Amino acid sequence: MGPSRSAQREELYTRETCTVRRADGGVRDGLSTALSGRVARLLWLVQRAAVSLTAWVATQWSIWAALELETLARDLLGHRDLLPEFAREASHAERDELLLQKPLGVLNGALVGREYLLGNDFTVADLNVAAILRWAKIAGLDFSSVPEVERWLDVCLARPACGRMRDMARPT
Repeated sequence: MGPSRSAQREELYTRETCTVRRADGGVRDGLSTALSGRVARLLWLVQRAAVSLTAWVATQWSIWAALELETLARDLLGHRDLLPEFAREASHAERDELLLQKPLGVLNGALVGREYLLGNDFTVADLNVAAILRWAKIAGLDFSSVPEVERWLDVCLARPACGRMRDMARPT
């Protein structure tokens, strides 16, 4: 027996309407191939539910960061700090830095004239994107070419809750 009618509709909906615009202008069609099925279902549910525009845009920023920044920032941190010395490769770190410049430029443009990603209020979008970029900051990424991102990230990481999280993560 094949997939249920509702599963077929969800797959068709995901394939036809969920595209992700990449920082380089390309498009990833068939979001279920770019993201896990769980995230694709989340997008489908958010789009179908009567959610606020703020919640939808916050979801978009969070998924964008997961696709465009997360792997590069994690890899950069690994090759700069986390991996044992013998496994670190400077060429990997350099590549990650170069590849991060385009999405950081997109983020920098979005932050011009705004305190936070969605305006004047800190939202879950800021939390998610800043948490990913924190890895790049720990790895020593130079943010001077994207001054709005540098300012915004410093503001996000200076929040009291971020400090409490760092304190809890320190070994006792």
